[in-house]
Order: sequence, then structure tokens, then C-alpha cells
Amino acid sequence: MKTKAFNVMFDVTVHDKRALYKAAMAVAMRDEEFCRGMPKAEARELLKPGGSIDVAACVQMLIDPGVSPNGMQIENCTVEAY
Repeated sequence: MKTKAFNVMFDVTVHDKRALYKAAMAVAMRDEEFCRGMPKAEARELLKPGGSIDVAACVQMLIDPGVSPNGMQIENCTVEAY
């Protein structure tokens, strides 16, 4: 099968950054067949450095947790606030 590249763009609105942080922590620490979860301290440092929630890092963790779904490869993921 010939591979194809796709560009996917979408906007998100964060209504509750604490709920977003909890969801991102759960994704970061999950341990699945192809995805070894991060230790809690490492995930916290990535998503809440210095004690402040990094909203962009949380959004990126949810969109691109580091392991692409079967059948595709996420090549690049950036999150910017505006």
C-alpha cells in the first residue's frame, strides 16, 4: 500500500486547566503494550514544571502522547497558545 501524508489542524479551547492536567497525567503515566508509562515525578515535571501547569504541554500529551496509533506515524506535533 502506498503511504500518504496528511496535515491535520484544529483549535482547542481549554475550559479547565486542572482537569486538562489530570487527563494529561493519566495519559503520560499509562502503561500499555507499546507505551511504557512515565514515572509520576517525570510526568509532573514535564506537565507542571516549577509547580505551574504547562497548558501547551498538557494539550500536546493528549494529542501526541509519544506513541503513534497502529497504522500511522505522527511526524510532528506542536502546540502554540494564541
